[in-house]
Amino acid sequence: DSHFKIPKAEIFVNFNVPWVSDSPQNHLLAKMYTEMIIDSLREEFYSATLAGADIGLSVHTRGITLTLTGYSDKQDK
Repeated sequence: DSHFKIPKAEIFVNFNVPWVSDSPQNHLLAKMYTEMIIDSLREEFYSATLAGADIGLSVHTRGITLTLTGYSDKQDK
């Protein structure tokens, strides 16, 4: 963050899941599954969310993407 000088990072991990785009039903099932995972992780990551970190899962035509955001000051350069 160049404005507040806070080291922020985003990590995107794409999982290739070809069956997600096979049918509308498969897409909906994948969406429901990722929402269930996020709901269960929100409780575990509540403290981290208050500190500025976040986790997300999204479904798209090629599969599922895991997104992690937070501070990068502890990451290896």
